[in-house]
Amino acid sequence: MNVIGLDLSLTGTGIALADRTIHVQPKCRGVERLAYIRREVLDIVSLYDSVIPEPLLVAIEGYAYSQANQAHQMGELGGVIRLALFDADIPFTVVAPQTIKMYATGNGGAKEDAVLVEGVKRLGLEFGNDEMDAAWLRALVMDKAGEPIVTVPESHRRALDKVELPEGWGR
Repeated sequence: MNVIGLDLSLTGTGIALADRTIHVQPKCRGVERLAYIRREVLDIVSLYDSVIPEPLLVAIEGYAYSQANQAHQMGELGGVIRLALFDADIPFTVVAPQTIKMYATGNGGAKEDAVLVEGVKRLGLEFGNDEMDAAWLRALVMDKAGEPIVTVPESHRRALDKVELPEGWGR
């Protein structure tokens, strides 16, 4: 299975692939920034899909509703990426930030520092928040699909119940 994790952000999108994690940081604003992130995400997803022979699923971190001052802008970015994936016939799933935190730390309300600490400890990775969230998202969806790439305590795996995969994915 080929899962790509996306932590969409207007200032720095994290993209987790099987062999590396990428940070996309646009230097433009407004609609140019949306177009830039869309192009980067589609280029990376398309390239990765052509190189890896396994079926592709993109996992997107859902909206952080606590970021009220950014809600409209993030909604625009999320909509642009979802529509681009739909138009490219690339299946995707959306996972709430609390679910990713639950899988990473055992606590859906955990602070980002705790997610980073668990990423170093369990995934062996040292990244910023965007990349680490994307990496944990990828790990969570791989586990849900029946191909876990990390071992987490059973209490953390409660998060799997909140993940919905598209038809035909997972065991």
